[in-house]
Amino acid sequence: SALYLLYSQITRPMLTVNRSPQIARAQPAVPEKSSPIFATSANRWLPQHQWVSKANSRFRDGSRLLFFDEHELLNENRAIRVSPVAMVWQGEGESQGEGEGEGESPITAVAESASFTCSAPLSLGAGQFGRITSGLLGGEVRIEGPQGLRIEGRTFYFEEESLRIWSSEPVRFGWEQHTGTAEGGVEIELSGAANPQEGGLMSVSDIRRIRLLGRVNCSLQFTEKDSSDRPVQLHVSAANGFEYYVPTLECTFTGFVDRELRPDNQVLVEQPQEDGSRDRLFCSRLLLQLRRRERDPGERGGSQQLAAVSIAADGRRVLFRSEYRQITAAMSRLVYQIEERRLDLTGRPLSPAGPAAPVTVEHAGRRLTAPAVAAVLDGRNQVRLLQCSGPGRIDPPELAAGQAVDEKVDRESVSAKWSTSLQLTRAEQDVLVLTGQAEVGWRPQRLSLAAAEIALTMYGATDRGTEEVAAGDGKLPLLRGPRQLRATGDVRLDSPQLTGGAKESLLVEFEPEDVSSGVQSATSGEAASAGLPTTPLASGGSGTTQFFCDAVETKLRMSSAGRVRFEDLWLRGAVAVTHRGERKSENFTAEGKSLHAAAGFDGSRRIMLFGEPASVTRVSDRIDGPRIDLNELISPMQAARREAEVRGSGRIRFVVERGLDGTLLERPTPLDIYWNEKMSFAERTARFTGNVRAVLDNETDFDVELTCAGMLVHFGEAVRVEQPVAGREIEVVSAVVDESSEQRRPSIERIECEGRVQVQAKMMTAGVVTARHFAEFADFEFEYGTGQFRGTGPGYIETVQPDSSGRLAVSRAAVARANTPVSE
Repeated sequence: SALYLLYSQITRPMLTVNRSPQIARAQPAVPEKSSPIFATSANRWLPQHQWVSKANSRFRDGSRLLFFDEHELLNENRAIRVSPVAMVWQGEGESQGEGEGEGESPITAVAESASFTCSAPLSLGAGQFGRITSGLLGGEVRIEGPQGLRIEGRTFYFEEESLRIWSSEPVRFGWEQHTGTAEGGVEIELSGAANPQEGGLMSVSDIRRIRLLGRVNCSLQFTEKDSSDRPVQLHVSAANGFEYYVPTLECTFTGFVDRELRPDNQVLVEQPQEDGSRDRLFCSRLLLQLRRRERDPGERGGSQQLAAVSIAADGRRVLFRSEYRQITAAMSRLVYQIEERRLDLTGRPLSPAGPAAPVTVEHAGRRLTAPAVAAVLDGRNQVRLLQCSGPGRIDPPELAAGQAVDEKVDRESVSAKWSTSLQLTRAEQDVLVLTGQAEVGWRPQRLSLAAAEIALTMYGATDRGTEEVAAGDGKLPLLRGPRQLRATGDVRLDSPQLTGGAKESLLVEFEPEDVSSGVQSATSGEAASAGLPTTPLASGGSGTTQFFCDAVETKLRMSSAGRVRFEDLWLRGAVAVTHRGERKSENFTAEGKSLHAAAGFDGSRRIMLFGEPASVTRVSDRIDGPRIDLNELISPMQAARREAEVRGSGRIRFVVERGLDGTLLERPTPLDIYWNEKMSFAERTARFTGNVRAVLDNETDFDVELTCAGMLVHFGEAVRVEQPVAGREIEVVSAVVDESSEQRRPSIERIECEGRVQVQAKMMTAGVVTARHFAEFADFEFEYGTGQFRGTGPGYIETVQPDSSGRLAVSRAAVARANTPVSE
């Protein structure tokens, strides 16, 4: 190292002297004029000290020069004192007078005086100095050397026994671009050769450790070779000194670890920013790891320059604040790998010494908390990869009481929690991956999601049409608006309109907010007053929906006003949906294999349910079939229009209170209708197609079965379907709802059948068949209120019933001719 070179050159002239030394007599001294090397070196390297070129005494030992004016032998010639004193140690090329500007700068030392103690008497004339055991450079001392080495102070001591050099006076130092001061002085530990020929200071081979004592203030600057990046400038103030350990090239700044933590007794690191502010780091210990920079082929010079490899800070509490980046961080350890541009932050684990202290990072009001955080930066100091290990969370900015919400920022603020890890990858699109009991949420929309793993893709700056952050500004960009979310494993979704769970996965595509939403919100009141449907993002939704299934796919549109709308919603695999509307009549449940809601469960909508069979139930009603289309099932305009359609085979139940003859029954009786192709009903009409079969059986009085190709049932009022207490059949009840009274059943006015209509009726007494009727028509119409029917031929009617004597008799068949009605 440069300091060892300095020490060895200082002591060498007095340890061994050339056998043919050029020695000037000390008293009286006559300047030597035979060699120009003294004048050349004095004028070139010590021009600010004019006395050196005119010194009374000059010594030369090869490339080493010694200048002084006066000397005094002390302690029986075992010590010598000289004043003033100057020393120059040149390379061999310089000593031979090579060209100007070639080679490194020599080491020079200038002091007001110097004293040396030797193990044997000194003899200047014979060049015998003996072994140096101790000494000092007194008064004002200035040492300079290659690579900008500078040391200034007072009274430097060195001794053989401890192999150290020290000063208890304040010192100023510099090396390369680095400068600093030490208020308590300096200590330098030396190391001896492995097999020294001679002991003491003559065996010194290198410097082992350098300590700067007291408060140390440094200005450091690091620049990578052939790099266009702005140099990294650091200002370091260490309350308890500095240590440089030469074997490992480690520099350590320390504060007081046994005192109450305060900025004035710790280590403070400051980095100037372009806007004039300073980033500040507080810690108890700061470690700089250095390395020797590789030398280019053919490069000349005595020693290699050093480059910083990493910066580490630790302590009970490490704090980082950046006004420029709007970042505040607290941790127990910070490590920055300079070449990899990797930053590692770790907290204090739970231990008997105290509770766990996780890492906290606040940026623009957002807070990240985790046991460990790692970040990789790009060339502009932008975060391109962020990793958090262990359980942690991200919280959006807190709002003070009465504080207005910044909607533009708040709608894009994401809250998150996880138990295993977080990873944020920044590129054209930002991808946030949470694992282990992961949760994400958006505060203004009251939307949250939980799963075993969540991957959230954010819009890139170019996707949103925003400008990229200026190169080199160093600011961390905000998490942008969400674009896609994929969750896997025990998914749970919560929002004001839709909640539920998916066993396997959920995929959400976020749709951008409609630019006209502000106009829609302003005019929504007018639309409602005009009796028009509400806009998709308007207030006043029609209830909440809960679901359970295996997988979910949907599009999601969020407004800045905090409203959420699900679009193109698909629920797949073991689907169960429960909807609760603003009115009891709007409630429904659905079960099937998959469900598609084109516009979610509010507003104008179309819902399709598929299954084997699928079923839809409202209040207590139910429709079964392989495909069920429900239009406006829970619309606010439901009273104006009600339609349901079931494609494929199915069954529906009507509960009637009158028999086929129009008389009231002792108890309500179910009328079950089966079909193979399709069923639909709207308002007061229900239509069935495809091998229709209707059964009316009260098990005691009659059992009637009717088959046809198609059937049309007319009601006396608007109807809807309900589910009975038991069974999978469904029945139809009145759609005129009075929430405070019992739901009444609608009356059937008329039944119309077409396509080879066959009627079989068994009349019973106490459950015993007493008569049978059979009829066949081309078309058939039955007036339920009066019991009258009309059939169109071709067809016939046949009856088997007891005669006047009680014996069964077959009545004469009534034949219906084509296009001729038969009435009763």
